[in-house]
Amino acid sequence: MTATLPPSRLHDLKEINVQAYPAESDRQLLEDLRKLEEHPRYRISNIKGMDEGLTVARNALKAGEKILWVVNTVKRCQEIAGLLQLEFGKSVIAYHSRFRLQDREKKHNECVFRFRFDSKSEACIAVTTQVCEMSLDLDADRLISEIAPAPSLIQRFGRVNRHFEKRTPGFVAPIQIYRTESIRPYRDVEIADAESFMAWIQALGDRPISQRDLAMGLELCIGGERGIMPSSKLFESGYFAVPGDLRDIGDYARPAILASDLEQAYELMSKDRPLDPLIVPVPARGGGLIDDRAGKLPKYLKVASGEYGQDLGYLV
Repeated sequence: MTATLPPSRLHDLKEINVQAYPAESDRQLLEDLRKLEEHPRYRISNIKGMDEGLTVARNALKAGEKILWVVNTVKRCQEIAGLLQLEFGKSVIAYHSRFRLQDREKKHNECVFRFRFDSKSEACIAVTTQVCEMSLDLDADRLISEIAPAPSLIQRFGRVNRHFEKRTPGFVAPIQIYRTESIRPYRDVEIADAESFMAWIQALGDRPISQRDLAMGLELCIGGERGIMPSSKLFESGYFAVPGDLRDIGDYARPAILASDLEQAYELMSKDRPLDPLIVPVPARGGGLIDDRAGKLPKYLKVASGEYGQDLGYLV
């Protein structure tokens, strides 16, 4: 069961006798599912760019809303969060992969807590990368997002107006999408399909959009996604796995220990304690990675010499 399985993927699964659930015959017995799918949850529109997004976010925060803003690179996540933190302080959360593991866990828990469905909780905004698509259980009042492949957009849409049955009757979450100059880390065909998907939604008119509408749009508009990969570098590159691209970062990452954490890391090693809480993924190119001059760290770990902050993470 998933809302974002492209038709070609479904076809591939059926070829190996995996069944999709529910089938049309099952739906007749699942009235609750039909109501959930067809409930009008979103009002989706385009905006011009990041500057307009900032205006929308500022106004929404002042109005007491909880906003999720999803971007496609860590750099832009840090930039937007930094600008908003100057005005709104702790009401702004930056959440991406470039935090130490122990700090990322805190960020995750903070997002879940701040976005809990509670009428007494205060306005806030989480500026995140794609990490929100799979792992973040929150319920926002509004979504601002850079354009991304249609399955990713639908995952992002699913983070708003989740508890519609508990909200004010008739509430519809505003969703605002914009395109950036660079589409990295995605491919042209993925963004072309996403724009067709958005055009199909807009052709439905001004009415609110349901999950069922999104599923139909996905089926009708997605044509250029990649098929199943015929090989895997992880398993076919011999003793050493060949690095690949991480979409959350835009360049493949290396696990590293902050230079400021080296002494703590050495102490943990002397006690046979794991280093995982201190590890931060850092871009291999331009990330300020150096070797451990003391030679104490495991060979797979580099030292990250750049700036790190609790609010924005590792800055390249």
